Amino acid sequence: MEYERIASILERMTSLLRAAYEERWVEVVTDASSRVLSPWSTTRAAGLEIIRGFFGGMGSLQDLVFSDEAGNIPEGYSPEEANARFQEDLQNLYRLIER
Repeated sequence: MEYERIASILERMTSLLRAAYEERWVEVVTDASSRVLSPWSTTRAAGLEIIRGFFGGMGSLQDLVFSDEAGNIPEGYSPEEANARFQEDLQNLYRLIER
């Protein structure tokens, strides 16, 4: 498992979420990131479980859309740019954790 790469993607996602004032998700993603970098395998496994929860189900991180209506467009991005970057990060993250 490429824990460093997973953490790097999570940090990039956190930056975008923070710029969008999505504080709930900032906390969740930051928690997952710190867990996957833990020296303890059980803590890393818990981090991966948090990440798996990002996908599927109502209200999951995968459902997040940056839009004018939601008022959560990150500063310096258009909605299209923010959504494209975020979806790319989610896809890359999914590929890494499902190997």
